[in-house]
Amino acid sequence: MFGFCPAYFGIGRYSWEGLVFICPNPENKSKENDPENRGLLPSELGTAIRVSMENGAIGICLFTPERMKPEHWEVFEKAIYMEYTKK
Repeated sequence: MFGFCPAYFGIGRYSWEGLVFICPNPENKSKENDPENRGLLPSELGTAIRVSMENGAIGICLFTPERMKPEHWEVFEKAIYMEYTKK
């Protein structure tokens, strides 16, 4: 169920929590060895949250919120106020 996007999100400590890593340097994303540094770009964040929620997550855990750029926060704010239906 969650295997199609492993660098972006996965199951958290609890089965109902979606994990989200943020990419700190988008220009170097493809060169990073650490999966945490290959995290989400602003353009990918909304989709990752939606897919997590539709697959049963009841919340999102930002592991690296200090890496969020203003564009990430704009997408995040929109995503957390949306209604999602579990598929």
